[in-house]
Amino acid sequence: MKAIVIYESLLGTTRKLSHLIAAELEARGIATTVCNITNIDLDALSNAYLVFVGTWTDGIFVTAQKPGRAGRIQTMPALTGKKTIGFVTYALHPGKVAERLVKLLEWRKAEVIGALEVRRDKLEVGAAEVVHYGLE
Repeated sequence: MKAIVIYESLLGTTRKLSHLIAAELEARGIATTVCNITNIDLDALSNAYLVFVGTWTDGIFVTAQKPGRAGRIQTMPALTGKKTIGFVTYALHPGKVAERLVKLLEWRKAEVIGALEVRRDKLEVGAAEVVHYGLE
């Protein structure tokens, strides 16, 4: 089985989480490629059985949260039929950002398993939860 982790990161938190997710997948014997959303490895995406897509929570503290740089997710390559797990990092409160990320991924034709929020001070625990969720 192969996987790809695609991320959008502003301050490096989501990038760090993406690499932790990849390490968790590799520890389970799943070959994984990690890509910034602006430089997606199309061969790795084409060959991936599982796709993980992550971004950060953008918004005003506890209101108006949305996936960070959602436009990049809207214009990424189609994920037609790919089992996809979304993940978002947040500091205070994620609101409904995971639900909004799911809608964006469905718009890209992904077969969305779901999306999880990971608090930025709990990345290691969050990485394990995201991988477990994706492999259930």
